[in-house]
Amino acid sequence: MDFDKMTKDNIWSREKILKEATYTGFLFGGIGFIVANLFGKRVLGLTPKVNLASSIATMVTSGYMYRGIYYKELMAKQAELQLLSLQDPEKEN
Repeated sequence: MDFDKMTKDNIWSREKILKEATYTGFLFGGIGFIVANLFGKRVLGLTPKVNLASSIATMVTSGYMYRGIYYKELMAKQAELQLLSLQDPEKEN
């Protein structure tokens, strides 16, 4: 995974945006699983089966929601950068 920024000169394709959003969704979901697992064990005192089920539900929900939000933001940025790249450079000066 390359971590280059999307700029006016480097506009990402839809496939790359989807890949980036999916990767960060998995990462956010994994972190959500760890936090939910520790919270369920130490704070709530859940049984192991219930704790595992709630941690998995938290992982799936948080990862999916973050992926959707991040994807929408990247698509909006892509559209904005495409509009900027189409503007006449002489009008900016």
